[in-house]
Amino acid sequence: MLNRSRLALYLAKAGDTTAGLAEMAKVPTVTATEVNTLFRATVTYELAGDRANALAMLERALDRGYGLTEVRMDPELAALRKDVRYHRLIARFESETPPTP
Repeated sequence: MLNRSRLALYLAKAGDTTAGLAEMAKVPTVTATEVNTLFRATVTYELAGDRANALAMLERALDRGYGLTEVRMDPELAALRKDVRYHRLIARFESETPPTP
């Protein structure tokens, strides 16, 4: 599963979004618990122009503990960060995260 999600992301980054999505379709993201796999799915879907699935995968990754800092800094998600749905999602997780001393 890890290698397949890596391949999907590589293909999407290389511009072959059709092949990237085909590989990602083979990754059981609905039952996936590994946050890096879910985040790779987020980026793959975003690069392929599938914003709805990108947001769904991001929500799952964050639900399972993926770091907000990494999400905010990933250059591949620059366009996603302009979407109001992204900000609503992030706001939910920011309110759930206790402030650090």
